[in-house]
Amino acid sequence: MTKQGIVFLTCALAMSITGQAQENAQLRPEARPISLKLSTESAKVCLGSFVPLELKITNHSDHEIKVSNLDVWRDFSFEYVASDGSKKTVGYGIVPGRIEDYIRRRDNIFSLKPDATYTTNYRFPLGDRRYFEDSSKYTLRSNYNGVAISNVVSFETYDCNSK
Repeated sequence: MTKQGIVFLTCALAMSITGQAQENAQLRPEARPISLKLSTESAKVCLGSFVPLELKITNHSDHEIKVSNLDVWRDFSFEYVASDGSKKTVGYGIVPGRIEDYIRRRDNIFSLKPDATYTTNYRFPLGDRRYFEDSSKYTLRSNYNGVAISNVVSFETYDCNSK
């Protein structure tokens, strides 16, 4: 085997080991600095209302972290079955409509010590008629700054005014 062949095999092996280590780190929840556990009490909600959510944030790092309330409840993704029967996946960002609310949520920062868990609540709005116009079944998850993704919760919407 030539010197170039040995160098090539060594590089390929090193890249393979690095790729495998990165993949394993992504799969291990303990490798993430925080974890998110999302839950809801309501399995069925009226169109145009809210889904009450509870999120438990746990710090798995060895240092205290600061978390902004705005960032906790800003980024969601959900799936649903549209009226034509197709399955839709949506990335959904929520920004407060009033500047005062934005500033209040942005400045509402809490500290989370190592191994501590913080619980917060939010009413996820179902007012966007692009996605919440017809009765359907949904799965929802919360994303935190690209650092953590929650588990999935399910809920169903229905028309409370129909007879």
